[in-house]
Amino acid sequence: GLRERVFEAFYTTKPVGTGTGIGLSLCRNIVMTHGGRLRAETAPEGGALLRVELPPGSGQARGSAPVVSAEAGGSSQRILIVDDEQEIAELLGEILHQAGYRCEQVSSGREALARLAAGGDFELIVSDIRMPDLDGPGLYRALGERYPQLAGRLVFITGDMLGEEAARELAGARIPVLEKPFRPREVRELVARQLGRAGR
Repeated sequence: GLRERVFEAFYTTKPVGTGTGIGLSLCRNIVMTHGGRLRAETAPEGGALLRVELPPGSGQARGSAPVVSAEAGGSSQRILIVDDEQEIAELLGEILHQAGYRCEQVSSGREALARLAAGGDFELIVSDIRMPDLDGPGLYRALGERYPQLAGRLVFITGDMLGEEAARELAGARIPVLEKPFRPREVRELVARQLGRAGR
């Protein structure tokens, strides 16, 4: 029924343009990563009740990579996260911070370029594709012109189907694209892979 459908990716009862339908799907992925459960129930007084159950003293997320602190590991690699949806940017930041990366967040392609112009030194950029102002492909082209060393150090995140032209451009540039909703392990593995490829 509707109670289970609310956790489906991109399912929303909101009007077009007012919701992405991935919030609860991402929340459930996070809770499950920590060995818990997220359930929707009917509240006695009406409305919806979302119940989160987490195992006591679980310590580390089940199946996650060990947490590495920046201090223990010396200098950790720096990642710039570019996404106009704050909750997605914060989620990515948390996932990557737990894997030992140092992250900064900006909300558009133009902000990313401004951060780089101000002396930002990053090993990798994780960017949404669809953003107002300057989108992912536009950011990729701008990096090629101004910061060619970073043009191959990109990972794109998207909740949309890519247009044929954009898909061809990104495939030709060998830029990986991760679709929302993503699992934390998928993000960590893709980032580690792209950092390894860029370092060769």
